Amino acid sequence: MDSLPGGHPNIDVCPMQTNGIDCGYFVMRFMKEIILANQDMIPENYFGDYKCKTYSKDKLVEVEEDWTTFMVECLIIHLVMLATSWTYRYYFIVGIFNMQT
Repeated sequence: MDSLPGGHPNIDVCPMQTNGIDCGYFVMRFMKEIILANQDMIPENYFGDYKCKTYSKDKLVEVEEDWTTFMVECLIIHLVMLATSWTYRYYFIVGIFNMQT
């Protein structure tokens, strides 16, 4: 692995994409691995111990599936909250008009 330009000389780069479009997936995958390592801090030799230069297609598909599941769950929660909010507002407004008649 190459050293980071202008960076710390003892730290190597993390796995990188082989094309110009997968960088977001690589960042998300790398963040997931750091979080799942469950350490209080990232060890100084973390990058040096990292063995792969890139991620397999399976690991990137896993990131896509995790992201899609997360977004669908957020969308469902948002839609339920929005529907509940509009239903509440509708009945509140209808109730006010019914009280005036």
